[in-house]
Amino acid sequence: MMMVKIMAHAIRLRDAIVDSVIGIPVPPKDVTALSSAMARLLSDDALRMQMGSAAYQRVSNDFSADQINALLMKDYELLSRNIR
Repeated sequence: MMMVKIMAHAIRLRDAIVDSVIGIPVPPKDVTALSSAMARLLSDDALRMQMGSAAYQRVSNDFSADQINALLMKDYELLSRNIR
């Protein structure tokens, strides 16, 4: 089962989605925008499937365990240099 995200457009989450391609960002605490995004997805089966498929592909391509581990190791190396 594929999921499409509707998420608050918070600073650290902006890069996780591509607007209207793999999700619908909404401003934090904007109930009207959240409601509209939910209604849009609930009323459009094809859009849900398209976004879900695109999101799955992005996660598969850009967020593998090996890629995330390599990024974390870079961060740890940088941090360890700054501590010394």
